[in-house]
Amino acid sequence: MSSRSPLRPASWAFLLVLAISSVGVGAPPYSREELASPASLPKWARPVRVNVNENKPWSVFPGSRISTSQMRRGAAQLHYVVRNRRRSPNYPFWVLKLGQHFIDLEQDRAAYQVLTHVIRLPADTPHTKKLKWLPTLDAVKVHSRFMLVRLLARNGLKKEVIHGLSALPAATGYDAVRRAEALAMIGDSEGALALLPKARGGGHPERNFSNVFLTTRAVTLARCLGDAELTQRLAKPLVDRGLNSQKWPQWKSAWSIMSTTAANAAKGSLPDPKTIPEGAYEGECGGFVAPIRVAVDVADGRLSKVRILSHKENRSWSALTVIPQRICRRQDLMVDAVTGATITSCAVVAAVDQALTVAAAERAE
Repeated sequence: MSSRSPLRPASWAFLLVLAISSVGVGAPPYSREELASPASLPKWARPVRVNVNENKPWSVFPGSRISTSQMRRGAAQLHYVVRNRRRSPNYPFWVLKLGQHFIDLEQDRAAYQVLTHVIRLPADTPHTKKLKWLPTLDAVKVHSRFMLVRLLARNGLKKEVIHGLSALPAATGYDAVRRAEALAMIGDSEGALALLPKARGGGHPERNFSNVFLTTRAVTLARCLGDAELTQRLAKPLVDRGLNSQKWPQWKSAWSIMSTTAANAAKGSLPDPKTIPEGAYEGECGGFVAPIRVAVDVADGRLSKVRILSHKENRSWSALTVIPQRICRRQDLMVDAVTGATITSCAVVAAVDQALTVAAAERAE
């Protein structure tokens, strides 16, 4: 963020000597003062030495999406390289990825410190040319700003989110969907819904599937914001093309998410757990390989637990672990997607939505 931000970050010098604690530091939401204060990390985040291949900067965190332990090890290895490779042209990328790991591992205070540092890197900081979707230091900074705004949004910091968005671009469909997600999470439904028709086309890191991914996320957000008409309108052009119109798994899973979500929307608004009898309800939505089946436990008018019953995703951590936790914490399907796992995140939300929609329909009969 710029120097005008209401949040005043700790210095990067502190980050390099982050205190290692034997206990966790809690989970969001944080106040703005807590988020900007120095963070203590659990022991698993202690820097771990790793062999570095400068030609393959992503090799520092292999297998991060496979399990919690691998994700933590990836963070620890990234922590090591950012402390010991500050002159590397891969340094901005590694710091960005450390921030992303901390976000997904619910270490929001540490993530804030890391992402703020990326944004404040001097303009002459060397940056690798090997990353097609982050070709310049400015691109790394913009991506970091969007991640930081998302972090602020999930902590309910409305003033800071609005301030952060004022400094970010709105040129591509990817910009639009990221802005809409942040606004939705702070309760600005009108602002978010106005952006969703623009959330299409290019800009997504997965260039070959940019339009499909952006539309899928836009459909999910429209449904979570309660706009059934917009949900179905955004989904229709791609749903009408049919499941088998493309052979790629990205297409098939996106098609399943959009068709499931549109069908849920056609049955009415998002069900309120308070109106659903206690019990366990099942739903499913297509993943990358096979359907993701979930069970949603409702007790005392609350979503008490979301369980993944079956799946065949090859990166089974990330969205399959984090999204159910976020849904139960917020008591809402409007949660931030896991970076790099947009499709799986949306599939879990659609499956939970289906379970609740079916439960509500059965109650009404």
